[in-house]
Amino acid sequence: MSSKLQTLVVGFLFAGAVLGQCQGNFGAGHLTSSPMALGSTVNISFSGNAGAPAMLFVAATPGPTPVPGFGTVCLDLGTMSLMASIALNAQGQATLPFGIPNDPAMLAILAFLQGVVVDATAPLGLALTEGLRVQFAAQDSYIGVPAMGAARALGAAVTLKDGRAFLTGGGGGSLTAPSGNATTEIFEPVLRSYSAGPALSSDRGYHTATLLNDGRVLIAGGVSTGSVTLASCDLYDPVTNSMTPAAPMPGPRAGHTATLLGNGKVLVAGGGSNFVIPVGGTFTAVLGSALDTGAVYDPATNTWTPAGNLMAAKRFGAAAVRLNDGRALVMSGISGTASLFGITTITFTATTSYFNPATNTFSAGPSIGTGRAFHSAATLPDGRVFVAGGALSSLIPAISNTTRVLSGASFVAGPNLAAACALPTLVVLKNGALEVSGGVTGDLVTQVFGAVAHVARYVGTVFTPQAALPIPMGGQYGCLLRDGSVLHAGGSDALGGAQTTSFVHIPVN
Repeated sequence: MSSKLQTLVVGFLFAGAVLGQCQGNFGAGHLTSSPMALGSTVNISFSGNAGAPAMLFVAATPGPTPVPGFGTVCLDLGTMSLMASIALNAQGQATLPFGIPNDPAMLAILAFLQGVVVDATAPLGLALTEGLRVQFAAQDSYIGVPAMGAARALGAAVTLKDGRAFLTGGGGGSLTAPSGNATTEIFEPVLRSYSAGPALSSDRGYHTATLLNDGRVLIAGGVSTGSVTLASCDLYDPVTNSMTPAAPMPGPRAGHTATLLGNGKVLVAGGGSNFVIPVGGTFTAVLGSALDTGAVYDPATNTWTPAGNLMAAKRFGAAAVRLNDGRALVMSGISGTASLFGITTITFTATTSYFNPATNTFSAGPSIGTGRAFHSAATLPDGRVFVAGGALSSLIPAISNTTRVLSGASFVAGPNLAAACALPTLVVLKNGALEVSGGVTGDLVTQVFGAVAHVARYVGTVFTPQAALPIPMGGQYGCLLRDGSVLHAGGSDALGGAQTTSFVHIPVN
């Protein structure tokens, strides 16, 4: 054992217990795992500097225990013991595999893990990792967790670099008449509990939240009280747990996309600039404000730069992803409205637009086939882009169960979802599979919405049905946690109202 690690163990023994959290001390040392599932191999993985020594500790109960000048130890010192010592390889990685039998007796086990990794730049020369909860469950099962402090739909969430989930804004309303609030919440996967985060500068719904490379989160735009569309932005810093105003976007927008580019900047694109429905008017007034503009945020300078040109079409309710080459692809959406025999109809675009951060310009992408809006998209580990659900272009737009897959230079049909829905939640799991869950039902004409509970796993070219969500959830937050499980929280319920319910899904490992 190195002298630094010996000093740390002594420090643990004499630290006093005070309530804290389990995110480590933000040094170059991290601890993650595959899902804690019965009948699988659970991999406990360290990362840090190449060749660095590391130690893994285990305790029967959590602390947390702040150690002054070092960080918060997530373990109860009275039950803590050394579990393993290991050296990271030349790539700064090390994995400890544990075979878990498919034995119901394992369900009674509850333990907590945390590690330290030598890091000269960290406090006391040691990086304290995030904590992990060891609580086994059957593969493809759900664990109930406490409800959120507020009902949230059409909000935005990210998984922080320390593995916690950060949930922002959202509220009631619908796809075309959203509402929001100014609160945030943080889900700690070790304790499986929520705590209040700092307030946003304004009520926000239908906004975006983007994890930056430095660990901060950019919250942009959205709709506020009175259907006011916002240009304002906030920056959340998890190290200080603080919210500060960021530079505003060049103009207000909501229902837009936000994509972290390969150069670390953020592209916002499309959306709508006006969510005020005139007296006696309809929601088509909102759709008529669809935008074809984009802007790029630079975290280093806290500035926005308008994109050098326009997209191929206006896009409200579009979807966007970052491609493996660092570019963004913005896909389809509502382009506005038209008049057919005196009746206002919704128009869609089937076009897509690439954005190249090197030139700050959009260029034409492949047609998606039939235009759609309120769909979801994800980039798969092999570079393909998967697009699911949404409302399809037609004289009377209908929510669809179809999917599209971009493979190479063109889109092709993918497998159908089990139910037609908009805004299904897409999460790429640690094993590379895509989890597709929930979604909003209803239609844009009647403005009556609900939700579905179906879940499927996409691998290769096929869907495999998974255990349904315990309740219907539409457009819910879906965050991949550090232990490979997935947090499902909020979204709309079966009657279209916002909800507070949360579950953790233990996927097939």
